[in-house]
Amino acid sequence: MTAAFGFLAARAAVPDTAVAELVGRLRALAAREGHHLDRVFIDRPGTSGYAELMKAVRSAPGAVVIVPSLDHLARLESLQELIRLEIEEAGGHLLDVGAQSAVMREEE
Repeated sequence: MTAAFGFLAARAAVPDTAVAELVGRLRALAAREGHHLDRVFIDRPGTSGYAELMKAVRSAPGAVVIVPSLDHLARLESLQELIRLEIEEAGGHLLDVGAQSAVMREEE
């Protein structure tokens, strides 16, 4: 089975309940797409969940990276695209929960 990792950025003021809700959304999308979420990497002030995520992606070719929205990668669209390319160059594939939700709403 292909490895699947979640990633989210949590600012200092984000309550743990909100983080848990986002992790639940990541797990739900992973399951809907036929993946088991192996681990969720969280960027918090003073930590680099992103660096750990990229190590994991490089060690698991074909891994799927699931994010709640592209805003969790970066605020600027140009940086979001650079990060997407970095994930793909490392052998991973990016799934955006927000984009998947929008597609599902359009199909209804």
